[in-house]
Amino acid sequence: MKKLFILMSFFSFYSCTAQTNSFDVVCGAYTKTEKQFANDYAAAFTAIKQDLTKSLTASDPAYVAWEAVIYAEPDQRYMLYQSAATDTLSSSWKCKA
Repeated sequence: MKKLFILMSFFSFYSCTAQTNSFDVVCGAYTKTEKQFANDYAAAFTAIKQDLTKSLTASDPAYVAWEAVIYAEPDQRYMLYQSAATDTLSSSWKCKA
């Protein structure tokens, strides 16, 4: 949880420099994979990671947030990711998935 707090602080700082909404890229990768691997978390994780490494840099705030929230409790992941997106983008964000 301490790591998540540090990362959330990073997003607040980074919000001034974010120019594209890469959080939607992560949302799209999640949506696509959720349908394909509904019952296989490991396969879904691998597929999402492959999609994201093709689309985003490891320092992209959306990628960093995704890397952080996968270690959170499953019922808290979306809330944490949404909070990181909202802080980074300085506007409300939600994934339609």
